[in-house]
Amino acid sequence: MNENLVVVVVSVAVSGIVSVAVAIITYFITEKGKIAYSEQAKIISDLTKKKYEGIEEIRLVIKELAGYEDLSVTEPKGIIIKEWKEKHIIIPAIFYSYETLQEFDNKLHKCIAQYGHCVEPRVMVFLIVLRNTLSEYFWVCMRMGVENELLKWLGIGLYPEVRGWEKYIEKCLIRSMNNANSKYYARSGVIYDYYWKKYTKFFDESKISKLLCDEKSLLHIVMDNRDEIWKFINQAEEQGINSEEAIKRYFQEVLGF
Repeated sequence: MNENLVVVVVSVAVSGIVSVAVAIITYFITEKGKIAYSEQAKIISDLTKKKYEGIEEIRLVIKELAGYEDLSVTEPKGIIIKEWKEKHIIIPAIFYSYETLQEFDNKLHKCIAQYGHCVEPRVMVFLIVLRNTLSEYFWVCMRMGVENELLKWLGIGLYPEVRGWEKYIEKCLIRSMNNANSKYYARSGVIYDYYWKKYTKFFDESKISKLLCDEKSLLHIVMDNRDEIWKFINQAEEQGINSEEAIKRYFQEVLGF
């Protein structure tokens, strides 16, 4: 009888100890799990926030592609040709001068370096190839000796294409913002290489690339007739017309713009 009592007591004691141990272990596992989940949720939240901030920064820079200048408004008045005064001459604002091109290039470079991993590969590649194309345009014009006064006129006819780039990137960025996630992207892989080939070809066929490569483009026409242009400008200045007004006249009377 005593032996059975002892067995019962021991069994109860063991059961109690096991229950307490299980409760303690369960508590620590549960609490640790809660802490781990909480930390993970915080990390995901922080990454998502940074991603959205990055996308918004890119959007602010890309919106500058939608800006434009109307040379019929911004340039000096007093031109004799009535038809020229009434015509709107729209160019992308970033093509107004070397300074505006350089300023946009710096902003775009900063966005790509700091926030390129926040956007999907096709957007990142598009931005990189876009910057390469604009940089090539900048340096080719510099090497060819295109002055600021002439540079802005080379942007005639480019605005619709440049505006289209802004619309495309904006659409991609909005889609990324609507599909909430904390996913970041690397600058490598099959998808990255695919878009690199796609957009390199896309920009090679753009009006800007044709402006640089086509011998019949406005850039080459201007540079091939550079001496004639400056002779025209000098003659105009002798008549009291400043150089920018003279350039307008040359584009209208000689080149037919």
